[in-house]
Amino acid sequence: MSVTNKAKKLTKLTQQQRSEISRNKLMNAATESLIEIGYSQTSIQEICNRAGLSKGGLFRQFSSRTALMVATCEQIYRDLLALYRQRFGELEEGADPIKSGLVLIRENFAHPKFQAAMELQVAARTDQTLAEGIAPILKNNHQAIVELSISLFPEQAKSHPSFESIIDSVVLMFQGEVFESGLYRNENDEKARLDFMERIVKFELLESAANASR
Repeated sequence: MSVTNKAKKLTKLTQQQRSEISRNKLMNAATESLIEIGYSQTSIQEICNRAGLSKGGLFRQFSSRTALMVATCEQIYRDLLALYRQRFGELEEGADPIKSGLVLIRENFAHPKFQAAMELQVAARTDQTLAEGIAPILKNNHQAIVELSISLFPEQAKSHPSFESIIDSVVLMFQGEVFESGLYRNENDEKARLDFMERIVKFELLESAANASR
């Protein structure tokens, strides 16, 4: 490879790196804004101010505000899934995997980044373009959660015909809890729900499997 070609390649890589840095700044700024002031007030100017970039810099990375929001949504769910995987892997030896897993799922949905994702999902109800952009992300995230759950509980996933429905029920319950907790929160109710869900999941995954094997 000639010196000229090497220089061109280096320049191209540097431009790609700059672009990636700018995109991350914009998505992080959008996430922060969604959390702090909500979707309706998360304007292009607000995002640019937080990211320290011009509007021209934003539109060099994203074709529209909606395109930025869709990319931000994808980043949020990717980060939350990675966080859950990491924290589950850090559990102390001997920890109850089902109870710990439920606690971690709840804490993941209570994460500020999920608040940003909720803002986008609510906005998508009346924004068809946004809905079309984030719907595949939600579908992929659902599949990723199922696949992660199967990898964490392979025996139960193999033996229980409704394993995916159990995971869905857990996820939807804690998602709904987050919506309510933004306006009203009762710690006693939250503990009771967690205990109830733990009993259901253990009965389905452990006791039902044991009975079926007899």
